Amino acid sequence: MANTTADTLRDRVRAAIESEREHLVEVGETIRLNPELGYQEFIASQTLADQLREAGFEVEKPYKGLETAFRATRKGSGDGPTVAILAEYDALKGIGHGCGHNLIGASG
Repeated sequence: MANTTADTLRDRVRAAIESEREHLVEVGETIRLNPELGYQEFIASQTLADQLREAGFEVEKPYKGLETAFRATRKGSGDGPTVAILAEYDALKGIGHGCGHNLIGASG
């Protein structure tokens, strides 16, 4: 079966994620071990913003008047679609992260 453009792109994304797996798990662990309630996700917000800056993104923080919100942008090298990602890591009071987002993020 011929390799399609979608297959090629999927393979490239998987390889990129795999090459960063250990680091991504570490970031997820930082967030998991520091559960923060909604609008108080200071550690998670700073951790993610720092990672995006290191990856070459321009980060605006705070964003839209919310101290824990940020916007990260990076211009690609060619024409293509705009991609947006929304992430939230608030925890449940007295419980921690009950939704498993960190597991989903690490498993790809």
